Amino acid sequence: MTFPPLLRRQIARATSKDGQFDAAALLTMVAAAYTEHERDLQRTDRANAVVSEELESALSSLRAQNLGLKAAREAADRANATKSEFLANMSHEIRTPLNGVLGMAQALHMEQLSPTQREMVAIILDSGGTLMTILNDVLDLSKIESGKLEISKLPGDVADAVSRAFKLFQAQARAK
Repeated sequence: MTFPPLLRRQIARATSKDGQFDAAALLTMVAAAYTEHERDLQRTDRANAVVSEELESALSSLRAQNLGLKAAREAADRANATKSEFLANMSHEIRTPLNGVLGMAQALHMEQLSPTQREMVAIILDSGGTLMTILNDVLDLSKIESGKLEISKLPGDVADAVSRAFKLFQAQARAK
């Protein structure tokens, strides 16, 4: 029969030099080993209980943090939606009077004007068009945030855009 190493050592200790086996000594040693093993198990159980409590506490803390993060995200989403709605409403509110200004500037542009007046009206029209582009960009931003933006390809003239931008700031540049 094969015995585990610990039991073999106990048997060896319980055997005298002349080969006599002392059963009482062996039983005492086995009982002591069993008692020590029981203590080890109890220490392990206590350690496991402490670790289990710590894990449960950490898990509870993580659940609370997750609830807080979820509430914060929902609040941020609501704030973002409110901001997007505000931008869209303001863009529409500004666009209405701007269309009136641009319409009057276009009507004025068709009148008999001096070259200086015609250039001033052209700058008003160009500035109004730029402002309308900015408003459209704000609306596009709102659409991007809501996932409703549709992209379209339009022809454009870069030299003309630079020339219009130059004219827009020419008077301010001269003043400086």
